[in-house]
Amino acid sequence: MTILLLTVAVSACIPAEIREGERLYMHHCSTCHGPGGWGTELGPPLHPERRGEIIQQVRNPRGRMPPLPPSALSDEELRKIANYLIYLHYELSGHGH
Repeated sequence: MTILLLTVAVSACIPAEIREGERLYMHHCSTCHGPGGWGTELGPPLHPERRGEIIQQVRNPRGRMPPLPPSALSDEELRKIANYLIYLHYELSGHGH
């Protein structure tokens, strides 16, 4: 029970935009780029410190990844995904909470 309450308390601290970015990332990106954006055999890592480059990489990818048109994910949705990845990597590096 304590673990459940701690999880709820931590997720309540996460801004809604970050949670939306996570939802979008898990739905559209994680299959190829992995759950944390570190890359897989199917897709390269997404570098979270470079928000604009993530959008550029998605629209004009290098390698085998096909371009993702704005009709699939808007630039605003990609910005939310980038913010989620930056937040995630910031938290994992020990700089968060």
